[in-house]
Amino acid sequence: MIGKNNSVLTRVREKSPNVFNVGCVCHLANICAQKAVKTLPLPVDDLLIDVFFHFYHSSKRKEEYNSFLDFTDTEPMKLLKHCGTRWLSLERCVRRLLQQWPALKSYFQSHAESEKPGRIMRCAEFLVNDEMWLYYAFLDFILPVLNDFNVMFQAGESMVGFLHTEMVRLLRKLMARFVSTKVITSQQDITKVDFQSTENQHDNERIAIGWTAREFLSDHEELSPVVVNRFYSSVRQFYCTTVSTMIAKFPFKDKVLQTIAYLNPDTRQNVSPEDVASLSDRFLSLSPDQKSQLEDQASDYILSPKSDLPPYDKENTTMNQFWQSMAQRKIPSGQPQFDLLFQLSKVMLTIPHSNADTERTFSMLKKIQTDSRDNLESKTIHSLLSIKINNYTDCYLYKPEPSLVRAAKSACTSNQSQCSTTSA
Repeated sequence: MIGKNNSVLTRVREKSPNVFNVGCVCHLANICAQKAVKTLPLPVDDLLIDVFFHFYHSSKRKEEYNSFLDFTDTEPMKLLKHCGTRWLSLERCVRRLLQQWPALKSYFQSHAESEKPGRIMRCAEFLVNDEMWLYYAFLDFILPVLNDFNVMFQAGESMVGFLHTEMVRLLRKLMARFVSTKVITSQQDITKVDFQSTENQHDNERIAIGWTAREFLSDHEELSPVVVNRFYSSVRQFYCTTVSTMIAKFPFKDKVLQTIAYLNPDTRQNVSPEDVASLSDRFLSLSPDQKSQLEDQASDYILSPKSDLPPYDKENTTMNQFWQSMAQRKIPSGQPQFDLLFQLSKVMLTIPHSNADTERTFSMLKKIQTDSRDNLESKTIHSLLSIKINNYTDCYLYKPEPSLVRAAKSACTSNQSQCSTTSA
C-alpha cells in the first residue's frame, strides 16, 4: 500500500506529488508490541490461544472449570480471545489470564490428559513454569504504556496536533524504563540515544519490570540464577526491540508533523512562524503577499500570551472548538486577526491521525450485515451506516422526525398491500 516501489501511494503521487502520508500510529504501536513479545523466550501469546480454545466449544469443560474456580477462590470471569489484529487485545488477555492463573494451573495439572502430548500438556507445563508467570507479570506492567498511547489516538476528534509531541513522549517514557536518565537528557534528539549499549542501561536492580514481578523475585530466592538472568536479559531485549522498532517505523523526522504541533496552543512555541508559513506551499495556494501575511499571523499567534488566546482545556475543549474561536477573533479595526492561519489550520485538522475510524466502520458493518441479514442491499447498508456514524446521541434518546415516521409507516403499508395483492 505505501511501499517505495510500485505501491498505491507511489501511483497516487504520480498524479498528485503533494499527497501527505503519515501512516496509522495505532497500527504502528501494535506492531512494536507484537515484535517485542516475539523476542521473549517463551510463547506467551500461544498460551493465551491454547487456553481460550480449550474451553471455547465445550460446555462440559467450562462446567468442570467452575469447580476449580471455587476451589482456588478465584473470581469467575470470562476467558478472553487474543487476536493479534486487534490493537488492544494483548493487554486485556494477559491481565485476565493472570487473574485466572491459580484456577487454570490447578485445572490443567489435574486433567486426565495432562501427560499426553498436545495442547493440555503444553498448558499444564507453562502454567507451573515460574518464568512464564514472570513474563506475564512484566507484560501486565509494560503493555498499558503502549495501550494508553494507542487509546489516545483512537479518538474521533482531530488529534494530529498532539501526534509528534506524544510520539516523543512515548519513546522517552519507554527509554526511561531501562536507560540511564543522564544518557537520555544528554541527547537533544531522542532518536539518537545509544540505548543498545549495556553501559547506558540500568542494572538488574533498577530496570523497570513492575512491582509484581520484583516482589515475586524477592519472595522466590530459590529460583535458578539461570532463569533470573534470562528473565532480565529478555526484558532488556523487549525494551530494545520496542524502541528500535518505534524509531524505524514512527515518523519522528517528518517535518510536517513537527510543524503541525502549532495547532496545540500548549506546544505552539516549539514551532517557528517560518515553518508554519512553509506549510502553505504544500496545502494552500497563496500569493507571496498572502504567505507573508500568514507568517505574520503565525508569529502573532506563537508570541501571544496564553491569556490573550481563546480558553483551551484538553479535557473540555477540542482543537476544532479552539480554532473556531480563533477564527472569530478580530483586531480593533474589525479585521479578522487570524483568517489565513485559520484557513491553514482547517486543512491541517483534516489530516487523520490514525485508521481507528475506518476500523470502527468495519466493525459496525459486521454488526449490520449479519448472517441473518446477508441479503441487505448496498443502498440499505449505506443508509444504516450513515445513521450509525452521524448520530451522536444514544439510541434510546433518539427521536425521529415526524416526516421520517410517516415515511416509514407509508413504506410498511405499501409493502403489506403488495404482499396481499401477490397472495391473491
